[in-house]
Amino acid sequence: MSLSIGVVNINYLEPPNPPMHGSMWDFMADPEVRLGDDPGVDEGYWDGGGNGENAFYQFYRDELVKRANTWAAEQNLNAIDQSALVNWIENLPYQNETDIITLHLSA
Repeated sequence: MSLSIGVVNINYLEPPNPPMHGSMWDFMADPEVRLGDDPGVDEGYWDGGGNGENAFYQFYRDELVKRANTWAAEQNLNAIDQSALVNWIENLPYQNETDIITLHLSA
């Protein structure tokens, strides 16, 4: 059995403006937010641990975009704000080959 050890480096992004701030705040509090009640929906994230105000989560791009679109609809965002949110999420620095991102969310 092999053992892999990695070093985590955090590159903090500029603090997001609304609506990005609100969506990330909700995701920090509950990474399963906006999954819906469909039992067939893939969770699409890894919970690296945290206490709700300081957490690591790993998301697949497509799952994070789904959450953002659902969150935007539930918040009754206008089309411009929803587009800005989804565009911001789509342009986060994902790992190129896997389309995965690990976010450190902290209050």
